[in-house]
Amino acid sequence: MSSTSNVCASSRANGTASITAADGALEQRIKAQAYGLGFDLVGLTTLGPADTTTAFDDWLARGYAGEMHYMSRWATERRDSRLPFPGATSAVVVGMNYGGTEPPGPIARYARGDDYHDVMRDRLRELHRWIEEQAGHTVHGRPYVDTGPVLERDLARRAGLGWFGKNTTLINPALGSFFFIGSLFVEMDLTPDAPFDVSLAGLGQRGEDLAADGGLLGLVARLASRRPPKWRQCRANASRR
Repeated sequence: MSSTSNVCASSRANGTASITAADGALEQRIKAQAYGLGFDLVGLTTLGPADTTTAFDDWLARGYAGEMHYMSRWATERRDSRLPFPGATSAVVVGMNYGGTEPPGPIARYARGDDYHDVMRDRLRELHRWIEEQAGHTVHGRPYVDTGPVLERDLARRAGLGWFGKNTTLINPALGSFFFIGSLFVEMDLTPDAPFDVSLAGLGQRGEDLAADGGLLGLVARLASRRPPKWRQCRANASRR
């Protein structure tokens, strides 16, 4: 499918002037570059304690992680996004559509085409190189795509990409919940976007209902703890969406 086709080539800056985060245009240029690389959603956030720490701890306490022992092993790092990559202060959080409008079939939409881990990671690395070129110096950073102890759904909401729905995933007004989440942690202070506020999205009571806590959470969590180990490794990562 087109969203996971060959990695798009980025446009390189020809100028030699050094640009820092103090330049107010940098954040917008980073977003434009990310869109140019093929991402469908882009937002910025400041790293710090996760807003969903209490829910995450309760999820672990109820045993919903099943045999995913790494969830509790790296729980401290998941509770605070400053810890997985020490020194990083900001994150560029991206979303990539995986074909929500495509017809169903024997192969799940998310699994069609090239491996999204590779596609998104390559694009984020290219974005990282571009940021360093614009800054004129080394900018320490690391991409995460379902890798590392990161609660990516929490991070994406803080970056303004969407809100938590009753289906337990992140919902965006344009893409629904059919998108992957990835992030680039950087050692650079970037002006963050406002977290997504469903009450300001013009969605009315229906939006408020969709954003309400509960819904399928209990059922999905129970099923996650019963899945075969290999399947859980692929799909039940609580930090995914």
